[in-house]
Amino acid sequence: MKIVRNDALIKRNATISQYVLFAALATLVIGIYFTITKNSADEIGWAYLFLIPAYILVQVSISMGNRWSRSPRPDEVVSQSLKGLDNDFTLYIHTTAVPHLLVGPAGVWIIKTYYQSGRIYLDEKKKTLKQKGGGNFFTKLFASEGIGDVQHDSEILLKRLDTYFQKREIPNIQDVKMVNVFSHPDVKIEAKDYAEAITTSEKLKDFMRRAAKQVNMPLAEIEQITAKLPNK
Repeated sequence: MKIVRNDALIKRNATISQYVLFAALATLVIGIYFTITKNSADEIGWAYLFLIPAYILVQVSISMGNRWSRSPRPDEVVSQSLKGLDNDFTLYIHTTAVPHLLVGPAGVWIIKTYYQSGRIYLDEKKKTLKQKGGGNFFTKLFASEGIGDVQHDSEILLKRLDTYFQKREIPNIQDVKMVNVFSHPDVKIEAKDYAEAITTSEKLKDFMRRAAKQVNMPLAEIEQITAKLPNK
C-alpha cells in the first residue's frame, strides 16, 4: 500500500496543540488563584473571566492532542491497520479534504476513526449510533470521549470530498463509501444494521480485502483518480 501523508501539517498542529495546552493550564491556574484569594462577589467574578476560557481551551487542547499529539495518532492507527495491502491501494492522510481517504480495488473510502470504549450500539428508533459505558459523565465531558453525531459528521465529510473532487476535475464518483473504525481495545460493537460500515482497527485490513473482492475497481479507473490526487 502506498501512503501519501502531510507530515508538515501533522507536525505543525502537534506543536499548536502543545501551545494551547500550556495556555489552558496557565489560564486555569490564574482562575483558581482568583477563586482562592478573592472574597467579594465582584472580585470572584474576575475568576470566571479566566475559568470559562480555561475550560474552553482545555477542551480544544484535548481534541487537538487526541488527533495530532497522542501516540498512536489516528493516522498511525489507520496506516498500521492497513499495512500489508497491495500497491494498488493508496492511503491519503491529511492531503485531501478528509483526514483519511483510501483509493484502490475496494473503491473510494473515507475512513473515520474513533477511540471510544464501551458498547457501541444502534438506536433502532433514531437509527443512530449510541455509546454505553466507556467512562463516566466527567470523563466524557473533559476527555472528549463522547461518540457525537456519526451520521452528521459523515455528511460533512462527503460534501467536502465532493467539492474537492470537483475542483480537481476528478470524474464523478457516485459511490464513495464510509467506514467507521474503532480502535479502543475495550470497545464492543453491536450495530450490524447501521447504514454505514463499522469495524475495529484490528479487522480493517480484512474488511478492505473483502470489499475489494466485491467491488474490484479496475486499475485504469483507480489510476484515473489517483493521477489527480496529491502524490507527496
